[in-house]
Amino acid sequence: MLPHLAADVGKNFVSVLQLNAEHRIGQGLDHAALDLDGTIIDTHLNLDSRDVEALRKIIGAGVEVIACTGRPFPGALPWAIRLGLDNPIVCYQGAQVRTPSGEMLLDHGIHHDVAMEVIRFARERDLHIQAYRDDQLLVERDRPEAREYSRHAGMPINVVADLDQAIGATTPKLVIVSSSVTLEELLPEVRSRWAGRLNAATSMPTYLEFTSIESDKATALQFLCARMGVRREECIAVGDGRNDATMIAWAGLGVGWPSANRVAFQSEASVPPGAVGTFLFQVRAPMMPGTYAINLRPVIDAVTWMEDQGVFLYVTVVP
Repeated sequence: MLPHLAADVGKNFVSVLQLNAEHRIGQGLDHAALDLDGTIIDTHLNLDSRDVEALRKIIGAGVEVIACTGRPFPGALPWAIRLGLDNPIVCYQGAQVRTPSGEMLLDHGIHHDVAMEVIRFARERDLHIQAYRDDQLLVERDRPEAREYSRHAGMPINVVADLDQAIGATTPKLVIVSSSVTLEELLPEVRSRWAGRLNAATSMPTYLEFTSIESDKATALQFLCARMGVRREECIAVGDGRNDATMIAWAGLGVGWPSANRVAFQSEASVPPGAVGTFLFQVRAPMMPGTYAINLRPVIDAVTWMEDQGVFLYVTVVP
């Protein structure tokens, strides 16, 4: 497992968004696309009270916040309600845009024949794969991977005899659930195999998600902004995963690290004793004048924190 460089910034993505939003809303930057899992919801399905308070202040300042998530609509809606978000929801990795009442504004599913190519690919490798129809989670086998996804998404499992017969003409997305090591090995292969036909990205380390080539968060956000009369320059996007990269790049202001307090991966595949590891990352300066300290410390996730060498940097913003 590669080390990460961690930042103890005393705030995470939503707080950074608050800092930017409060000082740019007067300039018309008043719409925010917010990823959910990994950005404001942690891996244990908890919310940080600092994030909730920051989000409340963002909304109070007049920013229209849009949930942009890979979650299916039934798994996204309860969180949107809990967070006080009443705008349409970008869900299913951008394959759908739905109002909180469930009305469909955009629907770009994977066509049946292409979906079956991916399903057969997973079957041949004994990988868990799931599809969706009418907001139901469909699987062919009741496996531990299905139960873990079901718990995280807040959706029941529906076991079907054959996905070929169950998914209908299209499915919003497909998800392979496996170990992070397996999915990192698979990602280049599936992107090459379905290049120009499907989008593929990890939404979480153990979820590899497929959508139609027309569907990603950026395309859905662009559609919704056009519907709302919002220009690209008026939108902020915040996320933490590969599946957020396109919307972060599209928005007028994008904020994204590997996760809320992991600023960079180690660049080298391995670093022998006594050698030097390299971490490359970007920091977007806050809009409020002042000096901000970012304390940095290497960590091997799920193993150990490495020795604190007292490394830090200052970001100074002048009026």
